[in-house]
Amino acid sequence: MGVLESLERDRPHLFQPHLTYLKQLDGRLARVDDWLLVAP
Repeated sequence: MGVLESLERDRPHLFQPHLTYLKQLDGRLARVDDWLLVAP
């Protein structure tokens, strides 16, 4: 999460809802087994 939070974005307001969701994934409600990063 530290890496995602430290990235600089042109329009941070577009990614903020997704970052908030990812911060809530602490293993109690849901778990993330794999990550897929799509970047230009």
